[in-house]
Amino acid sequence: MTRRRLGLASAFCVACAVLVAPARSTNASPKAENVTLAVRDFRNANRVLVHVFSGAVSDPEPGQDVEIVGEDCGVRGSRLIAATKTTAGGAFQADNQDSSTPWSSGITYRARWKGNLSAPVQYRLPAVPVYAVKVRKRVAWRVHFSPQALTVRYAGKPVELQRFSNGEWVRFQTSRLTLKPSLRYGAFNHEAEFSVSRRGLRLRGYLPARGAAPCWLPAATEPWRS
Repeated sequence: MTRRRLGLASAFCVACAVLVAPARSTNASPKAENVTLAVRDFRNANRVLVHVFSGAVSDPEPGQDVEIVGEDCGVRGSRLIAATKTTAGGAFQADNQDSSTPWSSGITYRARWKGNLSAPVQYRLPAVPVYAVKVRKRVAWRVHFSPQALTVRYAGKPVELQRFSNGEWVRFQTSRLTLKPSLRYGAFNHEAEFSVSRRGLRLRGYLPARGAAPCWLPAATEPWRS
């Protein structure tokens, strides 16, 4: 049987992104209330996903410096993403179109003003790329997941083989990801193999929330027939 590569079913899309803003503690320092942050996104003319940051500070004077800092998933310490100034009333807006370093899924943003930080906002996307490949000369498939870096350990995390049954996808088998760098699949390739003896099943690989966390959202491969 010809080897097939089955890509991500849910596209790398803005609508799939999730922004997570942890609830404020009732015992939070008053300084944390001095600056707020919201994040939205859009695709520019070059189809690049851009993040737009907006918020306000408690001082209504215009011209005050506000920085947007980001902490990459699995990395300690933040880096400067964008800088702007407040307008009348203390509002501000900026974006990362001109950022010299790219962002990645799972990044946590904060606004910084006069040394005060806003509540964190995490930005995550579906796990990309995740896809399935037929194993040559065997009735088996490998599900591959290639994160952008190894800041978080994904080896040992669960991945599922799902079967379409009675109008929904249900878990058929479960395995664990193994780190297997290769020239073909990249230095950060993780994979799990599933053997399926029955023919005619509609299947797909699925990286569940426990497998995709903390940097990604769950994602599935395109379906295939065994």
